[in-house]
Amino acid sequence: MEQVKNRIRKQQLEEVLGRYNIHPDQVKHLASLANLIYEFERGDESYILRIGHTTRRNGIQTMGEIDWLNHLKKGGAGIAYPVPSASGEYVEEVDDGKGGQFVAVSFTKAKGKAVDDSVWNERLFEAYGKHMGRIHALSQTYELPNEDWRRPEWDLPGMYPIETFLPESDAYLVERFFKLKDHMMNLPKNSSSYGLTHQDPHKGNFFVDEDYTITMYDFDDCCYAYFIHDLAMVLFYAALHEKDRLAFAQKFLPPFLKGYAQENKLDPVWLKELPHFMKFREMYLYAIAVYIAEKQPEAEWTAKYISMLKHNVENEVPYIELDFEKYSDLLR
Repeated sequence: MEQVKNRIRKQQLEEVLGRYNIHPDQVKHLASLANLIYEFERGDESYILRIGHTTRRNGIQTMGEIDWLNHLKKGGAGIAYPVPSASGEYVEEVDDGKGGQFVAVSFTKAKGKAVDDSVWNERLFEAYGKHMGRIHALSQTYELPNEDWRRPEWDLPGMYPIETFLPESDAYLVERFFKLKDHMMNLPKNSSSYGLTHQDPHKGNFFVDEDYTITMYDFDDCCYAYFIHDLAMVLFYAALHEKDRLAFAQKFLPPFLKGYAQENKLDPVWLKELPHFMKFREMYLYAIAVYIAEKQPEAEWTAKYISMLKHNVENEVPYIELDFEKYSDLLR
């Protein structure tokens, strides 16, 4: 998919900014990945403007994200919440001149700072667990007001197109990946285990203040999934760069699960699924790295990830070899 930064023209960007009464000189460009991300100020407050395109997600689908975020805000979850445009709309669409639209939304900027070693400790681990527990508890009380706004299910065909990322020589990995996905798709679904989830709640997607209060952002990929999937994503990325993942998990999980149980009750039986969901993420991340390494040789990060993940993926080594069920009492 062509990146938004390569699609948008100066006039179209200025029209988007005008919908929010922002002068082009008042924005600071932050990132250009799946979306264009800008920062701007109103009085003493800072805000984020996100510009996407309908080739990825249209305005109706985006309203599903916005409505859920407003529900989380009302429930007291620490999130960067949506703010309307000058005309009072939560989603603004501007024609791209080619039959598509740019889709713009704005949010409050998260308070605090990015997570670093100074706060990456057991106090934050517990706060992190509480935060995830609050989101999952609120997901269970969310009522979709408009069926057209429904976010996708995590297992829709095409959501994980690993077969398009790996060469034919890795066909056995593709087969193994979809066998694992089949297992996950057949797990039981009910309101206490399945609902709207962030889908990418790693520590790079929240800020933390001096009181260890978390404000999470980037809910662009939110979808219906198992709550344990969210927790697996947390542990997967938390441990990714640790030299001893087992030792880290043993340090991280007790305070994290303790915090989670303060806000939400998840049946401890789900802990046995953590290895499956983490392996699922490991294989998918590996496939993406292989694909990008071939298509964009200048992307330096891919070599590091391929080297980090290759052995475990090819040899079916557990991402973290740990009896997760021994932590069951922490969820009761």
